[in-house]
Amino acid sequence: MNEAAIRVYGADWCRDCRRTKKQLTELQVPFEYIDVEHDTAATEQAREISGRTNIPVVVYPDGSHQVEPANAEVEARPTRARSWRPCDPRAWRSPPVRRPSRSAVAS
Repeated sequence: MNEAAIRVYGADWCRDCRRTKKQLTELQVPFEYIDVEHDTAATEQAREISGRTNIPVVVYPDGSHQVEPANAEVEARPTRARSWRPCDPRAWRSPPVRRPSRSAVAS
């Protein structure tokens, strides 16, 4: 496996796994898919990485991981493997809504 590649632990019957694979493919991000249903060692690896039994487990080149990530969480990551770094969760928040002051409304 290329060290800069993303690893996705999943199973073909898992809807979230299929969605994540499709998204990474559409984003043209190289990844290695590891089928935990047919590889018990991979099942244990995914469990050790995430501390959970949920899939998919997406492991990034910097060693960080996401479990059952939403599309927005995957897209928040840079698309070039060599520039990957943990993303800032603050980037996922919407900016505050600015409301006009009462004096501006009364005028």
